[in-house]
Amino acid sequence: RRATVMEAFGNLTVSSQARDLAMARAVVALPSVVQTQLLPAQNTHPFYLSVTDVAHMIGVLNTNSHMLDLGGSALFLLGAMMESDCRPNSAFFTSAKGSRLSVVAMRPLAVGEPISIDYGNNLHRPTKERQEYFSNTYGFLCQCNSCTSLPDKCRAFYCPRPQCKAGIVMPIGRGDAEGFWRCYGGSCGEDSSLSPSEQKHLHNIEVELSQGVLDSEEACDEAVQKYRIHPTHHLIYWCMHALGEQSIEMATQLEPGEPRRAWLRVLEIAEQIIPNTPELVLMYDKLAQVECVSGNLKGAQEAWARAYELACTCSDMLTRRHIKRLRDSPPLTPEALRAVYAEQTLDR
Repeated sequence: RRATVMEAFGNLTVSSQARDLAMARAVVALPSVVQTQLLPAQNTHPFYLSVTDVAHMIGVLNTNSHMLDLGGSALFLLGAMMESDCRPNSAFFTSAKGSRLSVVAMRPLAVGEPISIDYGNNLHRPTKERQEYFSNTYGFLCQCNSCTSLPDKCRAFYCPRPQCKAGIVMPIGRGDAEGFWRCYGGSCGEDSSLSPSEQKHLHNIEVELSQGVLDSEEACDEAVQKYRIHPTHHLIYWCMHALGEQSIEMATQLEPGEPRRAWLRVLEIAEQIIPNTPELVLMYDKLAQVECVSGNLKGAQEAWARAYELACTCSDMLTRRHIKRLRDSPPLTPEALRAVYAEQTLDR
């Protein structure tokens, strides 16, 4: 069995051998490890592991483990073979106290098509940020289509050219090279590539808006009007998302209906940028909880109905059963709502 496990580990990659070796030396030297002989020091012992072996095991776990829904992580050997893609064709879920991994295809897959997931949960993050995350965490530069050849919808602007009608400007990949910002769906025609000065202008706007000036709905709305930044731009979206979360946390201190209104604005953007994703399911589930706590059971039922509709295309059976139950029999009180979610946590 040990030989089988070591062989399986040997087939998995690691991202930082130097870091893993330093961690392994620290682990081997721990007093608790030495005193209990958890790692036998004699190389003739059947359970002997060299420092290099320990380092590789640590590296495999750091690089290939999957996050558990209840917190922590676990290694699934077949699951570790799935590819990374910033627009993955599948999503994964864990259950049975972290002993089971479920993979759900979010769209039809062709025969022989690799199964891909989002390694870093970098949903609606710009290409540069995603690539830096993968480089620092996994030791590779992501070269998926989203990072190299597709428009980065996270950085959308309305076309800055007065003569262009309805055009949306987005960079391809990181958008660093000249000509890699282009207008889509407008009237720019063959002259769809932005000039270096136009690219620099949009970049400067992003730099300015990333300095903390987007701190309210009014600031976001003003930025859209003044700078023609698109509402789906990641700076606008994540500001609105944070405000929506904040309104839910402060629900008792706000006017009735305010958390619902704020979260609906977030969902309006999310429906455009992260359709058919488990994250959107969770967002509608959160809206339903807001409606339930405020006493709007009809609104809660409608939100859970939308969450269930989405869950049937991108979530595991446990999530689908949970949301279907809520849709069909909405809890009548906040206490009953908490009890249902406590049960779901036990199921996970």
